[in-house]
Amino acid sequence: MAIKVLFVHLLASYFTVLECKLPVLNLRVLSIQKFLWTEEQIWTFNTTKPSSNLCQVDELRNMKKTSIYFMRCFHLNLRKICKKILGKFSRFRTQRMEVDMTGRNFTVYEDILYTSKTLGCAVIMVTTKHLKKTITYDLRVRNSSLAERDISGCRKMFSKYEKRGGQVLYTAACQRMFKVRKV
Repeated sequence: MAIKVLFVHLLASYFTVLECKLPVLNLRVLSIQKFLWTEEQIWTFNTTKPSSNLCQVDELRNMKKTSIYFMRCFHLNLRKICKKILGKFSRFRTQRMEVDMTGRNFTVYEDILYTSKTLGCAVIMVTTKHLKKTITYDLRVRNSSLAERDISGCRKMFSKYEKRGGQVLYTAACQRMFKVRKV
């Protein structure tokens, strides 16, 4: 009998982790991979990082179980700049991705801190390790969620990390600057 009970608990635990939900505690295990797994463009709506970039957008190229290739494009001094980026997912921390930027001698980690239930938006902590560790926060939004109230929870959570509101990178004009792929 004890073995059957143990089996049921192990099976329930397996499916709970598989679904990334913890119903007993009413918590969700955050997964950066699930947020990034979309054909939609993901815009950096707001950031705490001092930047001259405008209209920063990520677009998926290829995703595997352990990694993702995506293009990160932005406007800088009226020029469109795009960089191919490799993200490596952590086996043990589902909320974490290591960002591999070729030619850079520093490490960047992106950790998802909050996501809406529909995965329309997320608050991301960006940790850069160079000579010293620098932490900034981004509010990122999937293209289809830009006009929805779905991002209000993300905005509220972002404001907990940035009291002054951060720097807005996204405006409606960004849609015209970057061709939006239809999903």
